Amino acid sequence: MAEPQDSSSTQSSAGDAQALAAAIRLHQDGRMDEAINAYQALLQSYPEDAGALSALGVALRSNGRGVEALEVLNRGAALHSDDADLAYNLGNARRDAGDADAAIACYRHALQLKPAYLGAAINLAQALNAARRNREAADVCTKALVLHPMQPALYTNLGVAHWYLGEHRATAAGYRCSLTLEPDDAQTLFNLGLALEALGEHKDAAAQLRRAVEIAPKSADFLSGYGQTLVSLGDIPSAVKPSNSRSQRTPTISTPISAWPAPICCRAT
Repeated sequence: MAEPQDSSSTQSSAGDAQALAAAIRLHQDGRMDEAINAYQALLQSYPEDAGALSALGVALRSNGRGVEALEVLNRGAALHSDDADLAYNLGNARRDAGDADAAIACYRHALQLKPAYLGAAINLAQALNAARRNREAADVCTKALVLHPMQPALYTNLGVAHWYLGEHRATAAGYRCSLTLEPDDAQTLFNLGLALEALGEHKDAAAQLRRAVEIAPKSADFLSGYGQTLVSLGDIPSAVKPSNSRSQRTPTISTPISAWPAPICCRAT
């Protein structure tokens, strides 16, 4: 689990801060039931504490209690409309509930409050891509990369946006940038291979897809994409084994898959 973020928009007493820090340590140690109980106990004394509400919502989500998490985070966001962490965590909870438009609105609000909020930018771009609002996703990634030029997830999601826009040269460029930062990311290698295949660069596509298969040899998508590219190159015998990975079905090239990282953001006052 990611470390709780250290942002504060409300003042807390020393006892409140110590109790929250202790609850967060339980959370970080994976003692989720104890952490939830500690957050709830803290909220009995300080029912409007932004940090405790945000952290409790994250803990409930992690514990599979999504409906309760949504209720807590809605309450926190209503009390603290200027809190970026609550907006972000509410976005994650709404995304879990299948309310993509509401999640997008939350991520946008978090970015308005904190323009350098990396997690909000990544999840906003991913949500927009999933909704096929790809031009908006590309704009989000482009702006975020000015502030976070070393973040491969932004390049990857930029590549996904360009793919759905039919801009395959830009797609490949985004994935190549991501791979300079994470050269062994199998999903990005796969996506780059698909982009190169769409550009007719079959040999380079085969090289990228082969690397993806070497890293993740059990992935049916990767094997199928590699087999399809080998067929394009006329290497039918070598394509037989990858193609058979899909129970003898004709291999097809899948569209790029956005990895959808879900960074967890708690906050400590």
